[in-house]
Parts: sequence; structure tokens; C-alpha cells
Amino acid sequence: MFQKGICRQITASGGVLSLEKDGTGAQFSEEEIKAIVQTAKDYKMKVAAHAHGAEAIKRAILAGVASIEHGIYMNDEDITLFKQYGTYYIPTIIAGKSVADSALKPGYFPDIVAHKARAVGPVIQATFGKAYKAGVKIAFGTDAGVYAHDKNWMEFVYMNEAVCLHWKLLKLLL
Repeated sequence: MFQKGICRQITASGGVLSLEKDGTGAQFSEEEIKAIVQTAKDYKMKVAAHAHGAEAIKRAILAGVASIEHGIYMNDEDITLFKQYGTYYIPTIIAGKSVADSALKPGYFPDIVAHKARAVGPVIQATFGKAYKAGVKIAFGTDAGVYAHDKNWMEFVYMNEAVCLHWKLLKLLL
């Protein structure tokens, strides 16, 4: 879907590792994201959006982003929009599980981050399963900055655990 150099990412919402109480809030209006997407199109680029919360996901999809990364707290309206606009979902299950595991180590993250990190682990895999079963288009991505880089393959394992795809999963992602 994306080739090197033709995609830019925006942070449509806060993040799990940010020092905010809640990383789900939208950081741009729909109009602002539309301006970003249009400017990217002018340069023959696509826009990917880092987004956790439902409102941020909604705004990004309506504004025309090509994909949503994470999407942890997407709701049924977001799932409908993914399908309607053909937006790809990049679940990054391994990132959620990895930060949840790291948060169990005392002092690994500041308390404000540790609370959010522990919460996302169980949710992100279920969100992927729900989105996949609803027919959302899936792309592979891992957010490899939050765990050891030699573990990227675990994303396939976690996807399979969520929806028991086995070989269908590889066909889907190839």
C-alpha cells in the first residue's frame, strides 16, 4: 500500500506513552486534518494517522487519511467509517502488549504512563478481532520503537490469536 517516501504520519490523538492523563483525545479538528491530507496529495503523498480514541479516529477518516495506526478505542461508528472510506487499520497489537508488559515492572514508566500502558494490552487485540470480523481492511505494522526489533513477527501470532486466521492471515497481509 505505501512505498518508502510517499507517506507521512500525523498524531491525530495523544499516545499511551505521552505524559497526558488520557491519550485518547483528538489533537486536530477535521478541517485541520483535511488541510494536511490535501497538502500531502499535492506532493503525491498519503497520510497515516496515529490515533487511539474514537473521536480522533473519526476525524482522521472523515478527513481522508489512508490508514489509522493503533485504533485501540475505536467504536462501531469508526468501524463503519473504515469500511465506507476504505481506510486501512494497522493494529500494532505487539506494541500494546509490549507496553502493557513493561508497565508491570516497577518504575519502568512514570505512574501516569504505566496506568495507560497496562490498560491497552488486553484491549488492542480484541479491537483488532472486532475490526477484522467486521470487514475493515487490515495492513501490517508494529510500532517497533516500543519493543525489541527482532520481535516484529509476533504481530502475526497476536493477530492469529484474535481471530484464528492461520494461513488466511498471511494471504490477507501479502
